[in-house]
This record gives sequence, C-alpha cells and structure tokens, in this order.
Amino acid sequence: MKFVFNSIVLLVFSLSAVNASGQEYRIEVINIDGQPIDKVLVIDEDNKTIGATDANGLFILRPPLNGNDIRLKKIGYHEEVISKLLEFNKVVLRVKPLNEVNIVGNKTQELRKAGTEIIDLCELGKLACCNLAESLENTNTVDVNYSDGITGGREIQMLGLAGSYSAQMNEGMPYHRGILSKIGLELIPGPWIESIGISKGIGSVTNGYDNISGAMNIEFLKPKKTLDWFLNGYISEITKTDVNLVKGFQINDHLHTNFLAHTSFSRMTMDNNQDGFTDMPVFMNFNLMNKWQYLSESGFRFQATLQGTSYESQSGQIDHSHHISHLGSDYVINQNHKTLQAQFKTGWELNTDKESSFAILYKFNFATQNGDIASRIINNDQVYASISPIYYTNLNGENSKIKLGFQSLYNNEHEQIGSLHFSKREIVNGAFSEWTGKKDDMTAILGVRGDYHNELGFFLSPRATFIFAPTEQHSFKFNGGFGFKTPTILTEAFGFLISNRTVQLPSNLQAERAFNGGFSYRLSYNLFGMASTLDASYFLTLFQNQLIMNLETPELLKIEYLREKSRAQSFQIDNDMKINANWSLRLSYKNDQTLVVYDGKEKLLPLLKTDKFLANLYWVSTEEKWRFSTTLLVNGSSRIPNMSLASESFSPWYPIVHAQINYVPNDRMDFYIGSENIFAYNQYDRIQSFENTNLKSFDAGMIWGPMDVRRMYIGGKISF
Repeated sequence: MKFVFNSIVLLVFSLSAVNASGQEYRIEVINIDGQPIDKVLVIDEDNKTIGATDANGLFILRPPLNGNDIRLKKIGYHEEVISKLLEFNKVVLRVKPLNEVNIVGNKTQELRKAGTEIIDLCELGKLACCNLAESLENTNTVDVNYSDGITGGREIQMLGLAGSYSAQMNEGMPYHRGILSKIGLELIPGPWIESIGISKGIGSVTNGYDNISGAMNIEFLKPKKTLDWFLNGYISEITKTDVNLVKGFQINDHLHTNFLAHTSFSRMTMDNNQDGFTDMPVFMNFNLMNKWQYLSESGFRFQATLQGTSYESQSGQIDHSHHISHLGSDYVINQNHKTLQAQFKTGWELNTDKESSFAILYKFNFATQNGDIASRIINNDQVYASISPIYYTNLNGENSKIKLGFQSLYNNEHEQIGSLHFSKREIVNGAFSEWTGKKDDMTAILGVRGDYHNELGFFLSPRATFIFAPTEQHSFKFNGGFGFKTPTILTEAFGFLISNRTVQLPSNLQAERAFNGGFSYRLSYNLFGMASTLDASYFLTLFQNQLIMNLETPELLKIEYLREKSRAQSFQIDNDMKINANWSLRLSYKNDQTLVVYDGKEKLLPLLKTDKFLANLYWVSTEEKWRFSTTLLVNGSSRIPNMSLASESFSPWYPIVHAQINYVPNDRMDFYIGSENIFAYNQYDRIQSFENTNLKSFDAGMIWGPMDVRRMYIGGKISF
C-alpha cells in the first residue's frame, strides 16, 4: 500500500514538472494603431537579450527566467517593462520624437561630463536673448565682439580665434558660413532656441573638416513640443522691438510641423559720444522657419527645416555740424542680406540587434549681401550645397561603435566691395570614419577623414578624444587633431574695410591648416553643503598656414598668408555653486594669448581681450514665480595697433553689468524687465579721424569695447 501511495505522489510531481516546463508566455507588441511591431528586443533582468518579436509582433517566452522584469526595446520607441508575466501579454510601444534633445536629464549630464557646455532654457531665460549674440552673454566660453565702430555688427571668438575657425551648426548640420559668418548672430532669434551645445577644441570628423577651435550646435524648438501658440514680445528704451510667434501642428500620429516667425526693428538714431555717427544702426529684420518631423512604424525617419531671412540696416553719419563730408556726400553704410536655407535628414533602421542605421543629410544655402560703404558698392553672393550619407552600427554591443560616412559639398562665393574682388568655387569630396570604444571608465573616440579639394588637393585630418571618468565626481578629457579651412577673405576683413586703408589682397586661394589640442577636467563636489561643479580647461592651437589681417603699418591693411608658425592658447576655469534651493552662483575666468608674427615680429593678436572675468548670480523664489539674474563681466585689455607713427597702445580694463527680473505667474506666462550695460560703459573714441572721412587715417575698425550705452527693456512670453 505504501508503495502504491509513493508511486501516485511521484506521478503527480512528475506531471506537474512536465506541465511547468512546458508553460509558455505569449508576448504581442503593437503600435498605437494596433499594427504589429517586429524586431523588438526582449531583454531579461540581467540585461541579456533573449530574442526579438517576429513579423507578427509575437514572441514566445519559455522558462526558466532570470528575474521577473522583462524589457521591450526598439530604436525609435519608448521602452516598456513587463513586471508581471501573464500567459498572454499585449504591449503597446509608443514612438519617440525624431532626434529629440532633452534639455535636462541624463543626456544633458552626459554631454556636460564629455566636456560640452549646454546653454538650456533655464540659462536662456536669464536674459532677454533677442538673438544668438545675446544668448551667449552668460558664458565665458564664447566672446561676442563688435566688428567695427559704425555698423554694430557682432562676431564670435573661441579659444582666442575668430569665429570663422569654429563651426556654427543647426541640429548637427552646417549653418551660417561664408558671407553669412559676420551677420549670422543677428539672424538667429533667441526665443526660437531650445538649447545651445558648445564644444571647445577640435570636433568630431562627422562635423566637417573646418571646425578647428570648436563647434556651437543650435537646437531649435521641435514641432512636437510647440503645438500651442507661443508669443514673445520685447521693446527697449531705444525702441528696438522684437516679436516672435511660434505654432505647431500635428498632422497625424507620425507627422508634425511648426512655424516660427520673427521680426525685429529699430528706427531711432543716437550719438552718445558726439562723433556725428550713429551709435547703432537702424534696421529691419524678417525671419521665417518651417520644420517638419516624420517617423514611420517601419523605422523610416524624415526631418526638414526651411528658413528664409531678410535683414536691412543703415548706419553712418547723422550730424554734419563738425564734419567734412566724404567726397561731397554722407559717409553711410547700407547692408541688405537675404538668405534661403533648406536642410533635410532621412534615416532608416537596418538592424535592431546591432542598433545599426543609415542616414543621408542634405543642406542647401543661397545668400546675397548688397549695399555700399560710402561710395564703394557691396555685391556678395554665395551658393552652398552638400550631401552626406552616414552609416552607424554597434560592433560589440554598447562598448564598440563605428560611423562611416562620405561628404560631397559645393561652395561658390563671389565677393566685391568697391574695387576689391575675391571669388572661390569649391568642390570638396571627403570620406570619414569614427570609432567609439568604451571599457570601464574610459571612452575613446578615434576618427579620421580625408578630403579632396578641387583646387588645393588632398587633406588628411586625424582626430582623437579620450574621456576618463574614474568616479561620479571626476572626469578628464583629452582631445586633439588637425583641421583646415579656406577663408572668405573680404567678409572676414569687413570691419577693417570700413576705413581709408590701402588694402593688399593675396593673389590666390590657400588653405589654413592647424593642429588643436586640449585638456579638460570636471570636478563635482560639495562645499559647506553647497553642490558645486568645477570645470578647468587648456587648449593650444598651432597653425601651419594662417590668413592674417596685418594692421601694423598705419593706413595699410595687408591680408596675407603667414608661413611662419602662429599659436593661440586659452585657459579657462568655471565654478558653478548651488548655494541653496533659491540661490546659485557662477564664477568664471579666462585668459587668451594669441601670438602672430607680423613683419618678422611676434605680437599679440590685435583687439583680442587677453583676460575676461564673469560672475552670474541667480535667484528663484520658492514658488518659482519670481526670478532674478545679474551678470558682471570684467573685460581685460587688448592691443591696439599703430594708428600713427606713435607706438602701439593697450585698451583699458572695463566692466559690463546686466540684470533682469522675471515674473512667472503660471506655466504659460513669463514677464520680464531688465537692463543691459547698466553703468553705460562704452568705447568713446571708436572712429579714428571721424571729423574728416576723406583722410587716409579715417578708420572705424579699431573697436575693442561696447558701442551702445545702457539699454533698459521690457518683454513677455505667453503660450495659449
């Protein structure tokens, strides 16, 4: 009897075991329209891929299981987790926006750890930020300087070098370049910007061959995030007025678009330094952008951006009581810029397991600049087009990735200012490869690209970046490599051409080539309970061939290629402190030393500030309805070239103070009042021989300080 009982028990347990081993869990994955999604990775709790869904969106899961949570992952979709498996599980995956950039969160933190400075919506809200130039007032990484003492044009500098050595990018693609490089800051409305990423030093080979000193990537408001109406208005005490209107539309679940409209204008003339020339130009600016985003369930992506701009300005003489007229007429500068830009991105998922994809990037730009500098006619135009296919894949999971790509570009520029002419027609074909490897706390990015220029031949540009983050508190970055660029000569010299200097141009087009290398260190620490971050960096640029503006001989401008080596070095240290929940403080110091050989003598680059100190104090109320920000900029001296037979001189140190108060009654309204340059410091003697514009010594290019005095303003942002 006992034998029979034991046999029955054994049979029951055996049947139970057979039934358990045969148990199946059925997982069906669909999209929001109920269509099946194939190639969705099924991942267990130990991050091990068990398999993937089939063409019907189905996967059969059989025990044994490692853990309880099952993750479902596919590129382009939000990840989902099944915390408790049932015999039948139906899961809906939702589409991610195309190329979505998170302003805050892990992506931003990773970019900052990798040495990229992020100016997000919080930073942009500390100032009125009517255009890109004003969006950079709270960073020490990029300097914004006036190009001359009449037009009010502004240009950037990075690592002690002109902005033409850095890449200005729109969502990862080339943006304002060539004849637009001087006016580009005015053509980017601040309220359109979602974030700005600034990388110092030689950049990725995928960004091009000419980003020697760094790159500035601008992310605009995304269609899916701007479905509401957004209205922004601003007016200053000199009646400078800005208006922005943004509206997005959802065509269907996969297609979104938005429209961004901007106008700004100023019709008031002022002459605070009593030299008879207007301090700032009168201008009229119109700007329209249309963005499209499409993402299909099959993994095909499409993104398009269309932009058209018109910018007209007039500056020059407004008071003739103590002037000798220029050749019997006023000395007036008229500029009329018109641009049409289009860029497209198409992408396809190829292999979900390896996260491999293929994309093609297209860019087109047409720009014109017409007008005059007194009696000299301005007639510039540019046509730029490029196409770049890129393949991306994982070689060994997340720890080894590679990009392979090709770029073909056409750039046709014609410049004419009076009797000065310069043209270049470039066809450049290049291929590049970039490998990213990770092991423990080390990341290595090794890239190389080769480009063949139709006139200048072949250029090889190897680049490398190493990032070491042994702890959450410490990270180190080393990067270096070679790059080259061809100049847009008259545009780059524009500020110095507002003079009566005799101009000597080079006889042919040459490539400027340089090595840039740098070191960055980031430390996160707590000081008396205050969460703080310290960033320190040093970069060195060594030129093998550089185009220089030789101003060392009075009344002469020699634009020439320097065969002798020149160098630029930049040291910067930043410290951000979160004092408490309401107060934060940023302190920054930068020193730039750029040495160039002029006529056999090594000298500092003229009009470059060697030192700059920045302090920004920010307060937000507990309810976040009130915000206050004030910025102090202390600018160091600049070398001023010989303006006569007398020896050269140096400009004084000077302070600039900005402040703004915001009232935010709810998440749809933001009203602000503030002032730029509160203490009204400006360069008084900014035009040499202003009393007689016919003299050879007349020169408006020796500008080292601000042109406008205090500017109070009021504005607001409303979404509805």
